[in-house]
Amino acid sequence: MRIRFIKHEDYHCACIGQEWQGDLKAVGHTIVNGHRIAANGALKPFVEDITEYRTELDEDGNEIQVEVIPEPIEVDIG
Repeated sequence: MRIRFIKHEDYHCACIGQEWQGDLKAVGHTIVNGHRIAANGALKPFVEDITEYRTELDEDGNEIQVEVIPEPIEVDIG
């Protein structure tokens, strides 16, 4: 899952616009960069799900949705 921090009337932080990729905990809190982004798998209102999916066929020919995992970006710190 990919999420992005968004503006929200009750939540202010310098992380607006930042993205995160990982898994949500089904039970308990998911914490990213010191912020509780989800409780028991439900996202808080100051984050949005930006996960991209593509449709593929499984072994039986059924259509399934598969999460698109972006390639890591390499940064040259010359």
